Parts: sequence; structure tokens; C-alpha cells
Amino acid sequence: MEEPNRNAERGDVIDPPCIQSIRPSRRVGPDGQVIFDLVAEVTQRRTVRGEASSAPMSFYGGATLILGPSGDIRYVISKSTGSRRRLARQQEFVASATGRRFWTAEEGEATPQPSLFRLLHGRMSA
Repeated sequence: MEEPNRNAERGDVIDPPCIQSIRPSRRVGPDGQVIFDLVAEVTQRRTVRGEASSAPMSFYGGATLILGPSGDIRYVISKSTGSRRRLARQQEFVASATGRRFWTAEEGEATPQPSLFRLLHGRMSA
């Protein structure tokens, strides 16, 4: 996660993190006891200003956190909106012929198609 608008390059806008969900998880501990954890999903969007020839693009990052019974953070899986390598790969994909099927430029900004699941399963026209 990045601090909103901290070091926003080339006029990029970094939104505050958004908690998408918090849900319980139940697992069996090493001694056979049932342990309840919480799983939290947090997302963040960075609007990347395009070059002169391309539209701005939404670039998403976030984290999944596993919180233990006492509220301690046990495990974190994260994808940063500050990763230049991830951003370069996504920009390359969006510019490709395949990427244009999954991303659309609405109102001058490249965003993911709203029905990606249907598109993946061939239920939309190309």
C-alpha cells in the first residue's frame, strides 16, 4: 500500500486504500483445536497518467491479510501500486490486441471491462 498521492509520478493519482471485505476463517491448529482467524482484503487504485499518445490507466494493487484471534497480523500477501515492473507489464498487456479485449478506454481513461468473467468465458462479442 502506498500513501495517497505520496510521490505521485507524472501527475498520477493514488487513491486511499479501500477495505473490500473482512470475513471469518476457521482452521484446525497444530494441537487439533479450532482456531478462528479473520481474512481482510484491501485494494488501492493508482490512476497512471498516460504518455501523450495514450489514455490514463487504472492500476490496482492491494493486500490480503490474515489476522489471528487476538488481532495480530499473521500473514500478508500484497501487490504494490508502486511496482514499476508490474505497471510496465500491465501497460504492455493493455496495449496488445488481447489486452484491448479486456480493457476499454471510457471517458479518456483505460479501465477493465465491467464483465470480465463473461468475456473470459466467451459470452461477449469481441
